[in-house]
Amino acid sequence: MRIGVPQDTTARETRVALAPGEARTLAGQGHEIVVEHGAGERASHPDAAYVSAGARVGTRAEAFGADVLTRAQAVDVLSSQSAVAGYRAALIAAARIDKLLPMMTTAAGTIPPARVLALGAGVAGL
Repeated sequence: MRIGVPQDTTARETRVALAPGEARTLAGQGHEIVVEHGAGERASHPDAAYVSAGARVGTRAEAFGADVLTRAQAVDVLSSQSAVAGYRAALIAAARIDKLLPMMTTAAGTIPPARVLALGAGVAGL
């Protein structure tokens, strides 16, 4: 199968959809990798790294003419920051609570765990 790696032309995009290490793995499995000239430059992957990995550097038309195209997924800033905020909220709550979160059994007895209710349907509430 021919796998094409076109250069991303989105403003300020520095990622590439396929790194040379993954290109080596796919080429080792018998796939033909066609990387557009300069596709990995902004991600610090020169064309020579792809060639040494077993890929072929070609034109944009050659990359788009492949059976399968790779692309980098756009980053959803809200989701990634929501995940950070959810984990941070749990840590802040754990630091401020007077009880222990896990139940602990020691020689002095058992300390019951704190009961916590997390409200929300996002990352913090799961």
